[in-house]
Amino acid sequence: MVYICYSMKTIHRYPLQAEDVQEIEIPGLIRPLSAGLDPKGELSIWAYRESDEKSKPVTLVVTCILTGHEAKLTKNDKFLGTVLWGSVMNKFVIHVHARTAK
Repeated sequence: MVYICYSMKTIHRYPLQAEDVQEIEIPGLIRPLSAGLDPKGELSIWAYRESDEKSKPVTLVVTCILTGHEAKLTKNDKFLGTVLWGSVMNKFVIHVHARTAK
């Protein structure tokens, strides 16, 4: 009898800080998927990854750019989404990009 073991792949949410550039360690990252607000209104990204926590961690560099501000991106940055974020009286439009660190 032959047993074939497939690793499970899942989607996970990672909260973001209100910073221009930040790095997130994601075990077994396959690819970042999207950016948005979670049900509690927290700025987040979602990523497709290996579900095994022992998978090799990959550093994801996330860049958040406000509309009208300078976009310091590389050719490897992938657009994840545009998010309307902030309080009722003080909304910001944030454009989220990500790339793996080399």
